Amino acid sequence: MLHIRNLEKGFTLLELIVSLSLMVALALLTSSLGGTWIQTANVTRAQGVLQRAYSMTKNTALANSAAKSSIEAAAILCFNSSELKVFSGESCNRGVLIWQSALPSGVTITLGGTTPSCLALTNMGALVSTTNAGNCVTSVNYSITAGLANVTNKILY
Repeated sequence: MLHIRNLEKGFTLLELIVSLSLMVALALLTSSLGGTWIQTANVTRAQGVLQRAYSMTKNTALANSAAKSSIEAAAILCFNSSELKVFSGESCNRGVLIWQSALPSGVTITLGGTTPSCLALTNMGALVSTTNAGNCVTSVNYSITAGLANVTNKILY
């Protein structure tokens, strides 16, 4: 006599548990890597914005449309937590706004180890510390941080 077994098709409970565990582990890994990737992208973007702002400040200073002497600030780069602004002249409040750009959220910029309020240049492109905006930083060594991502000891050029 021939016996035919009726095999049921499908997954066992153990197979389902193992599959779900693997999917959860992959989802957690992906989300943590995604967060780091976003922080790194924000640091890279902020680095580009800072470099462009410095270039605009230098170009404005060399053009010297405010007709400043060689010891006065001809252009100023003003910092706050959310944006960078370039002004012609020596003040963040009274100068002519030349350029501005928002910074990515969660990014911190330091120049010479301090959080800057401004960076001023003479009509010869040299850094000057005292302006109508207060004491500006005189270092072009910068660091940018966002969460675990950072760049350090870079030089503006």
